[in-house]
Amino acid sequence: MDYLKKEEVALMRNKSKVRLTSLKEELKQAKMDERAYAIEVEKEKLELVSNLRKLYNESLDSANARKKELQDEIASIEAKTMDGFDVDKADQAQIKAKYKEVKASTSESVKELNFVRRNLTLIKQNLLRLQVEEGEASLKKNKVLIKLNKKENKVEENDAIKAENVKLKEKVDKADGALTLLMNKLEKMGHNTVKLVKSIPSRFKNLGLKIWAFLKKAFWGIVYWFRDLGLTFWHGDWKTKVSYVVMGFGSVMRGQWLRGILFFIFEVVFILYLALFGGAYLGRLYILGTQGSTMSDDGTIIYGENSFNILLYGVLSLFFIVAFIYTWNLNIKQNRISEEIIKDEKKLATAKDDIRALVDKDFHKTLLALPSLGILVFTVLPIFFMILVAFTNYDANHNPPLNLFGWVGFDNFGMLFEWTNSGGASFSMTFGQILLWTLVWAFFATFTNYFLGMLVAMLINKKGIKLKKLWRTILVFSIAIPQFISILFVSNMFKTDGIINGLFGTHIDFWGNAWLARITVIVINIWIGVPYLMLIVTGILMNIPADLYESANIDGASAWQQYSKITLPYMLFITGPYLLTSFTGNMNNFNVIYLLTGGGPNVQEYYGNAGKTDLLITWLFNLAINDSNYKLAAVIGIMVFIVVAVVSLVVYNLIPSTKNEEEFQ
Repeated sequence: MDYLKKEEVALMRNKSKVRLTSLKEELKQAKMDERAYAIEVEKEKLELVSNLRKLYNESLDSANARKKELQDEIASIEAKTMDGFDVDKADQAQIKAKYKEVKASTSESVKELNFVRRNLTLIKQNLLRLQVEEGEASLKKNKVLIKLNKKENKVEENDAIKAENVKLKEKVDKADGALTLLMNKLEKMGHNTVKLVKSIPSRFKNLGLKIWAFLKKAFWGIVYWFRDLGLTFWHGDWKTKVSYVVMGFGSVMRGQWLRGILFFIFEVVFILYLALFGGAYLGRLYILGTQGSTMSDDGTIIYGENSFNILLYGVLSLFFIVAFIYTWNLNIKQNRISEEIIKDEKKLATAKDDIRALVDKDFHKTLLALPSLGILVFTVLPIFFMILVAFTNYDANHNPPLNLFGWVGFDNFGMLFEWTNSGGASFSMTFGQILLWTLVWAFFATFTNYFLGMLVAMLINKKGIKLKKLWRTILVFSIAIPQFISILFVSNMFKTDGIINGLFGTHIDFWGNAWLARITVIVINIWIGVPYLMLIVTGILMNIPADLYESANIDGASAWQQYSKITLPYMLFITGPYLLTSFTGNMNNFNVIYLLTGGGPNVQEYYGNAGKTDLLITWLFNLAINDSNYKLAAVIGIMVFIVVAVVSLVVYNLIPSTKNEEEFQ
């Protein structure tokens, strides 16, 4: 029976080999057929392009010849009239009729020529689209071939295919660029939108693959790390083995006492911190405390555990543990390197060498050590803490030290999708309304300042304008005055009993009406932001080559054409990154909104005493400071980050500044 099984297995293997060989032959034949098809397609394309060019040239020659004939007829009629020919009324009518005929015929010829040109452009676009699709199909085919070759360990063939992919990618990009040049602005926008939509699945797929590759790399990195630790311990000398427990021991025993002492001090500090302070908080991090504050019979408050301190110092302890693991691994690695140096009969670096390196070769590490520590403690740690608060019930009812708060998972984020609220105002509805207003505000605050600032700079820089320095100085005064003072003053000016209403004898409630308040803050922001843009644009306008405008004037371009074809594209290319940062900055523009309106007017249908002019950042501030609703404030902070990140990534890939300078020129 075993013999029969072996025979069956061998037979199955032979069948598999035959099938594999057959598949290889089919693939080879398919590749040959595809190449033959590609050659035929290229021939047809060349023939089609040749015919199109011939048709275009014939149409152009015919139109030009017809145009010349018509012009000669017109010139003949004009010469006949100019020679003093006695033209009676009948002849005049005949000449006018002939002139109209000539003019109509010329117009028809021009229309015919434009029609041919448009058709030729459309045909060229279709050819380029075909070339792009063909290239993309070849790239997909090559991906399949690479996967097949990987299974068969055909490294050289894969290298050749990858080189071919690079050429194909360049060819596709070149064809796509040529296709874009043949489009008008509306077609370009549609083309870019279609490309963006089509790329979304592949982008998500690539993101997933990158995450998977990162996780796989991290997993194998940890495996190799443990393997290296085991090999170092197994093959290391006794000094290295002791260093696994007593950090720095091996370095001290080998004469590198400065490194050894620093390693040992760090280990002692870490052990004392966990034993005397951090360990207790770390052990209660999973529950954030069990015993809250109580009140004794005589009315004295007996403070219990503090959830805030448990979370803060627990997170700090986790950071400290990560730092200790990194330093401990550095200690082991240093022992392994020292052993290798000694085996090679080379000299180890002494304490003097280490100090000299810190001020010479490794001086960048010395300079960056303190700033890096500051970023870790004052930026990374608070952000991590804020993210964790979003997963707790930390609010006015669970406010330490009197009350404890605990973990609630994703319940706070679930409120973003609860459009109904039995208690009154809906958090999700309020968030949606304020997010929409935040985006509208950021759009108008950015682009009104941008275009009006550009207009002011162009007017001041225009030839013939006198006292240019005076106008610039007057505008700069609004920047010189502290924004805190000027905005509060303007806010009082627009009150019901303010200067504006007193000047015109009106009683307009600028801050009480929602739409009027929104329009007013946008207008006031123009007064604040235009001077900044004027200064930025002035420097850029001076760098635009004057010969571009001179050439445009010679060609008869209007002022609008010069602006739209020369000034605006140049400005967008240079200031694209500024526009992006300005937009994201206006989404978090706390000062203008808070100092002008305080977020008002407040309405009952908004959650958390939010107002009609509140941005997400001012609403977050009110929730945290006025309502002590830290959990939802943390949720809003995370959502603001997500919105800003998405907007930044999308816009960054669309602005002209991301393209190369040659393409812009």
